[in-house]
Amino acid sequence: MNIVVPDQPSAPEARRKGTSKCLKNFSTKEDESLCSAYINVSKDPIVGTNQPIRSYWGRIKAYFEEDSERTRSQSSLQHRWADIQKDTSRFCGFYSEIERKNQSGKSDGDKVKDALQMYEGIVGTTFKFIH
Repeated sequence: MNIVVPDQPSAPEARRKGTSKCLKNFSTKEDESLCSAYINVSKDPIVGTNQPIRSYWGRIKAYFEEDSERTRSQSSLQHRWADIQKDTSRFCGFYSEIERKNQSGKSDGDKVKDALQMYEGIVGTTFKFIH
């Protein structure tokens, strides 16, 4: 008796069935466009801050797309903003710590350099949003 087993896709092929489209990493220009969009939408005196989150991020996406060479999903923009905000907050904390030391003769540039070194030493990666 011969048993015929139909070909089954291997595990890696089975994972490729999703329709998710991954775009390249955000460029520096896209990061700047996202930050500008976030600031402009959040400081809009006409609409204000009392708006649903989907509407808020929809407006950020529209503003971003006016200034960007690529189209990004609303979810992608939200995740990127979360990364920017988290890493920038960390860096600001390190910079504040350097400022509290109040070392004489240190310029603002020296303090930024020290904060970048502290960030890399503690976080383990370079701060990538210094543009």
